Amino acid sequence: MTRFLPILLLLLAAPAWAGERVTVTVTRVVDGDTIHVTMPDGATERVRVSAVNAPEHEDPCFFEAREFARAMLEGQTVTLDPQGRDRFGRLLAYVLVGEDPQIKSLGLELVRAGLAVIYTTRYRAKNATTYKRYQLAQMEAMAAGRCVYRSPRMIKTTPPD
Repeated sequence: MTRFLPILLLLLAAPAWAGERVTVTVTRVVDGDTIHVTMPDGATERVRVSAVNAPEHEDPCFFEAREFARAMLEGQTVTLDPQGRDRFGRLLAYVLVGEDPQIKSLGLELVRAGLAVIYTTRYRAKNATTYKRYQLAQMEAMAAGRCVYRSPRMIKTTPPD
């Protein structure tokens, strides 16, 4: 019985929404791919947008990516589709804005605008269709020479270990 205690404690500590889509309020946009939200239980959570990498402060297009995310999200009610946690303890999630049939994914819109790139390894797409959408958006941004593709210094396409 005692060997199952840690597992039981983890299950009891997991919020009711764990692993399921959850509606939250965005309280802060840190950068293009990191936000702070208020969860349904009132807790504050740091969220890292799944599957993409937006420029860091020292990278070209950082300010554009952050402002794009702010305009789309700040103060808004959004839906998170959790995918796990990253090495910093942030919730990894697809961030969805709007109602059916006009739902938009922050990550996909950032990629389409040339303000983020998709990760090429350990991509956390739920399915091939989602991955294909991201690839097409990235090819469109590259062909148009949008923001990060105007710079000779590309942002990382592989997540850190």
